[in-house]
Amino acid sequence: MNIRYNPKGRLPSSLRVVVTHNGKAYHKAIGVTVNKWDNARQRCGDTVKDNQLLDLKVKLIEALGHNPTETAILGSFRHIKRGLWYDIPQSTDTGQKTPLFADYLREWADRPSGAYRQNKTAVKVILECMGEKTDWSDLNNAFYAKLIRKFDARGMRPNYQGVVIGRLKTALNEAHSLGYIQDLSFRDWKKPSEPTFAVALNSEEVERVWSADLPPKLAKARDLFIVGIYTAGRYSDYSRLTSDDLKGDRVAFVQKKTDTPVLIPCHPRIRLVLERNGDRLPYMEIQTFNKRVKEVCKLAGIDSLVQAPQGTLERLGKKKGDRVFKWELCSSHTARRTGASLLYKSGVPVRVCRYLTGHTKDDTFLKYIRIDREEAADILATSPFFG
Repeated sequence: MNIRYNPKGRLPSSLRVVVTHNGKAYHKAIGVTVNKWDNARQRCGDTVKDNQLLDLKVKLIEALGHNPTETAILGSFRHIKRGLWYDIPQSTDTGQKTPLFADYLREWADRPSGAYRQNKTAVKVILECMGEKTDWSDLNNAFYAKLIRKFDARGMRPNYQGVVIGRLKTALNEAHSLGYIQDLSFRDWKKPSEPTFAVALNSEEVERVWSADLPPKLAKARDLFIVGIYTAGRYSDYSRLTSDDLKGDRVAFVQKKTDTPVLIPCHPRIRLVLERNGDRLPYMEIQTFNKRVKEVCKLAGIDSLVQAPQGTLERLGKKKGDRVFKWELCSSHTARRTGASLLYKSGVPVRVCRYLTGHTKDDTFLKYIRIDREEAADILATSPFFG
């Protein structure tokens, strides 16, 4: 068994502890960020942090012994909090004390991850609906049915319910591997869903956004939006780009959600946006960005009327039968859908499109594609079928 610390990315970076045993590596983020790191000496130069790292390593060694099981390693990781750790039971016994369901969910949601906010929100909703006294033995199909009824009573849309159920199933899969839950019926729980309604800009609308005369705050939001289009990425990926990510005529970055490296051609507008913003994209909270994207698209004249489904109308405070302006439906995710749609319509094969967007299945990617009637007619006009 070997225990080491590794940065998760370029410095400054958070550290993770890596336990290597029987040819397999187990990783756990520990919530400690370092500005520099000596990998050979396993030190960051900060006396307090270095002592904390040494203390954690000693506790792990004492708890795991020399020949731990996978369950023991994963169980010990549960005693590591975000930047804090507490005494780990001095035992290599795999039969660890089972935590309360609510306590386990909170600890699971507290761990640093790409889905941190989703996990925290999902756990909050689940515990509000089902209470603190849920036992592991309660997690059966009757629990699932009751949870869905609670969601419906709260007015939660099916897609949001599906996100919460998905996060719960992820937590329960780990709980099963740790021996906390034996009933595997949770794996058959369906994630509620309904057809999503979202818009994408066509190429002419993208040009209008790019050339719009905007005040400084909105111009920065427009720049972020444009980079989102030409990377077809998630906001968490494209909002972090700097000039250091430009490799000649390519852009290189790692998708935060999937930890997948991506290398794509650099559109000239990406380079121009970085240059006029000091070699890095302007920082903007996602909520602020979503609000400003709507203002940008409104000023750019993205004002065609759209017939939206009832769920979308309710979210926008509209009445049944109302039509909405297209700019009202624009957000950070519109950039990703726009990029994916324009890429697909340009003739790039779906498999290559998926490489850029990070989707693992064709049908998942194709749900992102938005083609209006006029565009469909233009595409069909080039088909030999219509001679």
